[in-house]
Amino acid sequence: MQGKYQRRKKAFGPTPAKSVPIKSKSGKIIKVKARPMEPWGERYKELSSAIKNVNDFVMQSIPTLSILSELDEPPTQEEPSKAIDALRQGKSPGNDGIPGEVIKTGNYVPLKPLHNMLCKCWKE
Repeated sequence: MQGKYQRRKKAFGPTPAKSVPIKSKSGKIIKVKARPMEPWGERYKELSSAIKNVNDFVMQSIPTLSILSELDEPPTQEEPSKAIDALRQGKSPGNDGIPGEVIKTGNYVPLKPLHNMLCKCWKE
């Protein structure tokens, strides 16, 4: 695959770096070579710190959801087993690098210690 890109680069030359200009408040185009992201940072800081006026009628018309107190309960002993059974095969591994197939087909996962660890994490 790498040869494909090398041949393209040889045929067409290097790809020029592209940047999008930003306008100042006065409408003048800012061209900053040293720190090209600085004007964007200033712009977004200005947008995020602006005072936002929200209509009270709009806020009151948003439906409120009921509190799901069942989410406060720690997981049951069956939930880790169900979660392991629901793992899909052929997917990329998670942050831990362990593919779902290893966990699912390993049959070595001690569910009781796993459940205890989940409950400790839930309480913290």
